Amino acid sequence: MTQQATDGSTLGKAPIGYLNVHERDKLGREVRTVPLDPERAPLIEWAFGIRLG
Repeated sequence: MTQQATDGSTLGKAPIGYLNVHERDKLGREVRTVPLDPERAPLIEWAFGIRLG
């Protein structure tokens, strides 16, 4: 978990307003990213008055 935090990875599921995306790179390795959810992010920003991303 310390290594994941050092690398900037999330430690579990992405919070609401974000998506967990699993892809493969050209070498076949799994690459996990956490982009904004285009449907929910604006709602979270509106509801809490914060800016995501």
